[in-house]
Amino acid sequence: MKLKKTIILIISAVLLFASCASAEKANKIDTNIIYKSPSLSAKQIGYQNELEASEVLEIGENAIVNGSEYFFWIKIRTKDDVEGWVIMKKRNKTNSDSYYNIERNGTKITASKNSKELTGNEWKDFKDPSATLAAFFISYLSQTDEWKDLIADFGDFDSKEELIAERNRPYEEFYGRVDSLSITINPLYFKNYGNGTALYTVSFGFSYDGNLGAGDDQVSMIMDENGNWLIVKLPM
Repeated sequence: MKLKKTIILIISAVLLFASCASAEKANKIDTNIIYKSPSLSAKQIGYQNELEASEVLEIGENAIVNGSEYFFWIKIRTKDDVEGWVIMKKRNKTNSDSYYNIERNGTKITASKNSKELTGNEWKDFKDPSATLAAFFISYLSQTDEWKDLIADFGDFDSKEELIAERNRPYEEFYGRVDSLSITINPLYFKNYGNGTALYTVSFGFSYDGNLGAGDDQVSMIMDENGNWLIVKLPM
């Protein structure tokens, strides 16, 4: 009888330990684990290096963790070509879940939001840094006038014309010279410092004279008095 009670107590202790471990795991979600499908019980197929930008393929449903929907799923492709799902914390309204792709082949420019081609102007929201950056690059690559209103008057310039000429230098030296260009604006890589300044890491792919290149670089951004985001400096 004593032995039976001891066994029951041991089993109860094991179950309690497993339950506590499970609860601790649920409370400490590892957002870098890549799952085969959008489920915490799915097979783990890789690990995302948070210092490297990944391509967002799809934004999934909310993920319920501990009874609350403070997380959501996204499907990504890493630089090592691992495709799978990661769980992300929801962000504030300033950093939306929308991601953009802008491509230029020769003089033709195409753009998409969450894999859907952009049409009209309803997607433009300059309080969203992703939309601001997308609108800037679309205009900048087309060399229309809109980008000139999306740059911050930041620095020691004698006139608006001097500022515009300086901000157009990257186009003359890089963006306008490449044969083709692909820009990915991924909201996961927006860093808001909370004082009206931010850095946005964007991914580039390009071809020039038959040579291919790719990399990540940062765009400096600043918020104006109306809560709209503006471009301070572009990478080259």
